[in-house]
Amino acid sequence: MTQDRIYIKRLPCWGYVGALAPERELGRVFYLDLELWVDTKQAAQHDDLSKTVDYGKLAVEVQKQVRESYFFLLETLADRLAQLILRDPLVLKVRLSITKPQLPIADCYGEACIEILRTREDYPKDTA
Repeated sequence: MTQDRIYIKRLPCWGYVGALAPERELGRVFYLDLELWVDTKQAAQHDDLSKTVDYGKLAVEVQKQVRESYFFLLETLADRLAQLILRDPLVLKVRLSITKPQLPIADCYGEACIEILRTREDYPKDTA
């Protein structure tokens, strides 16, 4: 597997994910970090965007998915985003983390974060 990686760091996304009803009703900002394993040799040799992942387009798709998601768990959102990202045949593997700042807990000023690592083998062909 290639060692080439494309990163998108601290991507702000608005979403409706959380165990508490107000989180799912009012929404909040989340920050995503994406690490994509992509063979970039052909893109580099030909200076051709069509031979690599268009990270601008991907960022917009990810933000849309987060905005349209209503889940109780960050784990569910992370898994759905991994499935979305792995639909691109150029992405071999993805590591993603979702950070939920300002926890909805009295006197708690920390952040919650989940990180997952997925390959297309983790999903049946009909879902990835």
